Amino acid sequence: MSASASSAESVRTYFHTILTEHYSIPSSEASTIVSAWRYGRTKEVINFEIETYREIFGPEIGALLYGWRLKYGTHVAGMKWEDWKRGEVEEDGMSCKLCSIFLDYWLYGRRSGGRNE
Repeated sequence: MSASASSAESVRTYFHTILTEHYSIPSSEASTIVSAWRYGRTKEVINFEIETYREIFGPEIGALLYGWRLKYGTHVAGMKWEDWKRGEVEEDGMSCKLCSIFLDYWLYGRRSGGRNE
């Protein structure tokens, strides 16, 4: 994998995709917007409050991206799953824990209608 699933670069790529594919923001404008995300990784994507997103990206875009933050965890889990299938496992405790949580939900929670039994 070219960039760690939990790297700031991966976060910017994810946000860029959201802005261009879901909000039809031109790629060059989306690149400028997401460049404001400089250091945060998976933990920060999920744990930052809406006020922090608005400070980083501005009121409107911050609110939009905040709404997509939990889906980033699913995105990371999918990337980790693909790495695992290829035999490329990254030693990143937070990402591995997230992957485990999402895979557990997906494998067990979905089969039981959202309830782990």
